[in-house]
Amino acid sequence: MGLLVGLSLALGTGGQDLIRHLTLRLILWQRGAIPWNYAKFLSYAAERRLIQQVGGRYRFIHDALRQYFVGNKPVPAPLIERSKNPGLGYILLGFSLFVVLILTISIYRVDSGLKSTVVPVVQSGDVVLTDMVTRHWRKFHHGDVIDFWVNKDLAKQGFNGNNYMMRIVALPGETFAIKQGEVYVNGHLLQTDYIQGIPIQDYQELEIDIPSCCYLVLGKNPDDQDKLLVGLVDREQIFGKVLFRLFPLGRFGRVD
Repeated sequence: MGLLVGLSLALGTGGQDLIRHLTLRLILWQRGAIPWNYAKFLSYAAERRLIQQVGGRYRFIHDALRQYFVGNKPVPAPLIERSKNPGLGYILLGFSLFVVLILTISIYRVDSGLKSTVVPVVQSGDVVLTDMVTRHWRKFHHGDVIDFWVNKDLAKQGFNGNNYMMRIVALPGETFAIKQGEVYVNGHLLQTDYIQGIPIQDYQELEIDIPSCCYLVLGKNPDDQDKLLVGLVDREQIFGKVLFRLFPLGRFGRVD
C-alpha cells in the first residue's frame, strides 16, 4: 500500500507530465524525427558549435540559426490539435497504477505464519514473486511450488495452519501411489531431486486417483520433520505459483 500511495502522489504532482514527455519522445523517435538518446544528440550538437549549453539547458548561439532550422512555414492547425491528447495521460496513469497494484499483491514477504515444506528453497523471511494474476489460466506442472490456503479437509489431514507452500507431485487425472517406500505417478517410479529427503520410507502404502479439480502436494511436515504431509489441493485454493525469490539478494533467483 505504501508503494501504491507513493506512486499515486508522485503521478498527481508532476508524474503525468513526465509520462507525457516520455510518450512524446517515444512517438518522435519511432517516426525518425529525433534520436532516442536526446541528451547525447544535444551534446554532439554543442561540440560542433550549433548550440550552446547553459547549465542544464541548450540554446542556439544565434537566433538566425534557430530561425533557419524552424523555417517560416506555420505548423498546420490539425497537427496541433492532434498533439493535444489529455486522455493519453490518463490511460498511461491508469495502466501504471494497475501494474503497481499487481506487483503489490504478487510480491510479499514469507512470514512465520506460512508453512513451507520446500525449505531452504523458500523459507521464512524470503521475499517472493507469485503469479497471483495468471493463476486463473496458468497450467501447473510437476514440481511447481505453489502457495495455497488450507480448507477443512486439509486441516483434518494434518495441515496445521492457514497457508502452505508445497510442491505439486501429481496432476489432475493422474494416479499417485506410495509403495515400499517409493513414490509412483501413473505407475512410474518418481525420481526427482525434490523427493530426496522426504520421509517416505516409513509411510503406509497409499494409492490415490487425482480428481480433475485437484493437485496432489507432498513434503515434510513443517511441525514434525519426521512425518510426511500429503494432500489434495483444489485449484480454487491456490493463490499462485511461486516464481522468483527476490530477497535475500544472495539467494536471488528462480524458484524451481
